[in-house]
Amino acid sequence: MKKLALAMACLFAVGVAQADDKGGFSQNAAPPPPHKLDDGYRGVEDGRIMTVEQAKTMHDGATVSLRGNLLKRQGDDRYQFRDKSGTITVIIPVAAFNEQHVE
Repeated sequence: MKKLALAMACLFAVGVAQADDKGGFSQNAAPPPPHKLDDGYRGVEDGRIMTVEQAKTMHDGATVSLRGNLLKRQGDDRYQFRDKSGTITVIIPVAAFNEQHVE
């Protein structure tokens, strides 16, 4: 029984040591400058990518595809988002992050 408990403890310790700590969104990290917005989460690829400027003309609740960076969390599902054309408050459900850590 002790050997089994030791083996289980080692199994869990290895998993934690190899976990990726760079994923998700961290409010403490400085966002990249607007001209360096190449990386980040890519949502549905078949949707037309819009800019923040274009998204601001859409009705409330419209589904849009944006490419840029999350700057900070403003509430449960609300985030401040920035791309090359400006900033906007967006609503992103937790399920969209696919179990990535979001502060």
